[in-house]
Formats: sequence, structure tokens, C-alpha cells
Amino acid sequence: MQQHSGQHLLSAVAENKFNLKTTSWNLGESISYVEIDAPVVEFPVLKELEEIVNDKIRAAIPVTVKTYEKGSEELGKAHSRGLPDDHSGLVRIISIEGVDENMCCGTHVKNLSELQAIKIVSLEKGKKNKCNWINMLGSTC
Repeated sequence: MQQHSGQHLLSAVAENKFNLKTTSWNLGESISYVEIDAPVVEFPVLKELEEIVNDKIRAAIPVTVKTYEKGSEELGKAHSRGLPDDHSGLVRIISIEGVDENMCCGTHVKNLSELQAIKIVSLEKGKKNKCNWINMLGSTC
């Protein structure tokens, strides 16, 4: 849960502030990998990203679940890779207040302070001219 919410926060800030789009991710128990659609991310950008994310964690921003009917105008404001044509029922959105709204059916923290802290540990070359950053959250930092 902690790693999952942390990935949402990290990806949202990376895209909103630095136009770095997450193309894939892998959540581990203590270490997670986020694939970014860029060949490299310079150290000053990673440092600023980490600082912004940790500021949001310290601010204890609420994380809430919202549900909408398929086709709802509000649903159009959330990040999404789309819904299957045969989807029926409500669509679940994870909202990090003032930061991001994203379709997701996973479990999440109630507010960002539960993440404790984030540390971007390293950056590595990824596939297809992309890069991966490796990060840790909470007591694993």
C-alpha cells in the first residue's frame, strides 16, 4: 500500500512539474522501479523531484477514493489508460488532493504522511530509450 501510493505521488509530480511521463512501474516490498519516457534524468531534477515529493508527504495531504459512473464529466479529468469497452459499474479514482486523480483499484494510504519519506536511490538505463529510477519509501529509506 505504501509503495503503491508513493508511486502515484512520484509519477504525478514528475509529470506535472517536469513533464516526465511514467510508462511502467514495478512495486516491490521495499524497492520500487519507475520507468520514465526519457533517455536520462539529470541529478538536479531528481533532487528537486525528491524534495517536492517529501514536502507533500510532510504536508499530510489527504488521499481519497472517489467513484463515478462511466461517461461522467468528472471522470474525464482523471489520468487513465482508458476503460475496456465492456466495463460496467462505477469507476474508482484515487485522489491525492491538489496533486493527482488517477483511475486505480488498488489500496492506498489515507494521507501522504503515512509514506514517511521517499528516497530516489539510483537511475539506470531502461529499454527503448527510457530510464528507470529506483526508489524507496518509509522506514526502508
